[in-house]
Amino acid sequence: MLSEKLSHDLGISFSCYRRNFFERRINSRMFRLGMENLNDYYNYIISNPSEIDDFLDGFTINYSSFFRNIEVFQKLNQILISCVNNSKTLFKDISRLSVYNKIRQRKQLNIWSCPCATGEEPYSIAMLLDQLNKNFKLFPDYEIFASDIDKNALQVAKEGIFKQESLSELKKVYKEYFKEFGHYFKPKYVINENLKNKIHFIEEDITKGHSLANKYDIIFCRYLFIYISRSYRENLVKVLENHLASGGLLILGKTESLFYSQTKLKLLDKDTRLYVKN
Repeated sequence: MLSEKLSHDLGISFSCYRRNFFERRINSRMFRLGMENLNDYYNYIISNPSEIDDFLDGFTINYSSFFRNIEVFQKLNQILISCVNNSKTLFKDISRLSVYNKIRQRKQLNIWSCPCATGEEPYSIAMLLDQLNKNFKLFPDYEIFASDIDKNALQVAKEGIFKQESLSELKKVYKEYFKEFGHYFKPKYVINENLKNKIHFIEEDITKGHSLANKYDIIFCRYLFIYISRSYRENLVKVLENHLASGGLLILGKTESLFYSQTKLKLLDKDTRLYVKN
């Protein structure tokens, strides 16, 4: 009854998530509210509608950081430079890659980041691509679509304002995309407006599908599969595969794989969980 109430009010099918993950999130909210009985929590939700949003904030995993797992971005950077220079890479035939053909034809690259949490991942992608655009005359323009189920996280992402500690490990070249403001001892940093305009944020539950008909050259879908029950992973794989262009790249989290999936996606680099669509 509780899961049905939450599903109805939030429009989320919690059945696709691992049961122990869902139960831990319920228990976490009950602990915060000093409750031990599910019926008490259910009645609390009925009388306090705002708890629905509070539960969602606790349910979604919004941990993120700029250039998380830096080796992933280094590998992607290597691939894109190889496409520009038409040089050797980890692929036998680089011309089969969607990004290669887009770069050679000077056509816009389309990238999807899902789930994007508070925006650090899509902004990291944008900074990497912007540097390539500045350093290589042949590098084309790009557009990034970033989606998440949590509207509060998306609001943070759209504002593009981050605390000082978020930038502490960024390279100097990337820190130049931020402008400092606020209190001297606790400054905040807002990301460059031109970079922000490259990203379109979308509120959606991607376990149900993607709201756009776009085909993407690169899809980042990191650290979502580990929370999805095995019976629903196939559907998520199909969503990603259907929106990936032929020769497109899919990047999963370091602990994730498509090992049991019937798919056209082939593993190219196990260290960065990089797949290509044949």
